Amino acid sequence: MAEKGQFDGLKDVSNKPFTPEDIRFTQSKDGKTVYAIVLEIPKDGQVTIKSLAANSANWPGKISSVRLVGGSWWNKLKFTRDDNGLHVSLPEKFNGKIAFALKIRS
Repeated sequence: MAEKGQFDGLKDVSNKPFTPEDIRFTQSKDGKTVYAIVLEIPKDGQVTIKSLAANSANWPGKISSVRLVGGSWWNKLKFTRDDNGLHVSLPEKFNGKIAFALKIRS
């Protein structure tokens, strides 16, 4: 049963701390870009997005680029994709403090 949120909506998170697996998504109107908002910085600099695995119905097509939104790191990130998920390597000197967004394009 869902818990009631602050503004009479439903609360979609628990009171537990977020992990790098806690990700929210939004998609562009043209369907060619998805933004993945990762709610916790991974300590090892690696993010795995299981819902974007190679065999996923969520994104069946090819992924051509993954970028970090904002800041000075607007370069393409290294990534691989397999049956376990989309694996993204964050920049070595990434200094995010809370959450970050990835721009993923077909």
